[in-house]
Amino acid sequence: MKRLIVLIVAAGLAAAGLNAADQVNYRSPAPAGAWTLAVLPDTQGYTDGFPEVFTCQTRWIAANRDARNIKFVLQAGDITNRNTHPQWLAARQSIDVLVKAKVPFALVPGNHDIGVWGASKNVPNYKRDTLMNGYFLSADYKHSVKRGYFEPYHMENTYQTFNTPWGSFLVLALEFFPRNAVIDWANTIVKKFPDHKVILLTHAYLYHDNSRYDRATDKAVKRVAPSTRYDTHKHPDGSNDAEDMWKKLVSKHPNFLFVISGHVLGDGTGYLVSKGEHGNDVHQMMVNYQPGIVPDRGYGGAGFLRLLEFQPDGKTIKVASYSPFFDQWLEDDDQQYTITLREPVAVKK
Repeated sequence: MKRLIVLIVAAGLAAAGLNAADQVNYRSPAPAGAWTLAVLPDTQGYTDGFPEVFTCQTRWIAANRDARNIKFVLQAGDITNRNTHPQWLAARQSIDVLVKAKVPFALVPGNHDIGVWGASKNVPNYKRDTLMNGYFLSADYKHSVKRGYFEPYHMENTYQTFNTPWGSFLVLALEFFPRNAVIDWANTIVKKFPDHKVILLTHAYLYHDNSRYDRATDKAVKRVAPSTRYDTHKHPDGSNDAEDMWKKLVSKHPNFLFVISGHVLGDGTGYLVSKGEHGNDVHQMMVNYQPGIVPDRGYGGAGFLRLLEFQPDGKTIKVASYSPFFDQWLEDDDQQYTITLREPVAVKK
């Protein structure tokens, strides 16, 4: 119930709505005018032992693209568990299902995708070395409307746009605790798309107590902040945790709508609504099902993915957690609920 209570308070204070009692009916086709955003959180358990579960997820997305009107897929990092060639090959084979089905998607590297054996430590000159770019290419994003990259031929930091009945969206997919130059680049990209709703996708942002990572607080140290475990902060251009990203990027733009992240264990869920400098509500969501989550569902995460169904009214988003591997829905308050935006988005008729 912890998240239900938090969100009811948020609804009263920030006018962001939640009704966990609403049933999210994904068993029938999406209503006319609705569309879906699919989220694949930490897939490390699949590439490390259960690749067939990962492929089951992507096949389900491809098969249900039309019925669910799936417009885009977000993968929230820790694509692999050990940053090894066999695990990246497994990821490539599963994601190829989306590429062949022409379903646009975005990937971001997590801490397990960096360094020797995915340790995110002791990398030469703290270069954030990853095998990601040997297995995924810029051409993999060719099915989005527009796309761009912080560095040519590098997939760690990208942007893409896609069109929906709710208008055009911009996805910023940023590396694990991004460098200062990456944050600066992201700000310039958002300014280029002022008429797009913006989604930030990054691996580590929200914690399961519904608060942002913040290395400046004692609580953050207890939560294994970047300065206490990972070497990314030693990079010459630094690193930015969630509170840094909020202050330097997300809060500054009126068209930010969502931040999506994974990484955190506990119960694997988190949700926070914060008001940006322009008065806009930003919905920040953490979702994770990997091994170590309580309860541990087995099979590397049991194939669960997060579905956000944007309704035709321009203000209602139904959230659900579903496993095509087990054909099972999670019905806890923090796995199935409804978000109601304070101000409706203009919907194409």
